[in-house]
Amino acid sequence: MVSMSTTPHPLDPSVPAVAGGGKEEEEARRAQEAAAVAVPMAVPMPVPSDGNDEEEGPQRVRKPYTITKSRESWTDPEHDKFLEALQLFDRDWKKIEAYVGSKTVIHV
Repeated sequence: MVSMSTTPHPLDPSVPAVAGGGKEEEEARRAQEAAAVAVPMAVPMPVPSDGNDEEEGPQRVRKPYTITKSRESWTDPEHDKFLEALQLFDRDWKKIEAYVGSKTVIHV
């Protein structure tokens, strides 16, 4: 908000000085000083868009989760080899894969 004053600035060279201005000049100076230190009003900032410009548009519905591949079971001998390898190699999955032989690192 900008305050427009009809009183000229006392240091403005384009306005002739009034002799003995006194009280009116003092009031004008105070008004200008108050306007100079006035706190600016808050300006609303635009909120970044989340990509959905429609405020009340239809909500997207997620597809239900479906298992496309059947899970592969471990046989008892594979599981036993895995447990042995886990004790031997700790969490070195590549070595465990090589030890088990029939499973990949992803399976392990």
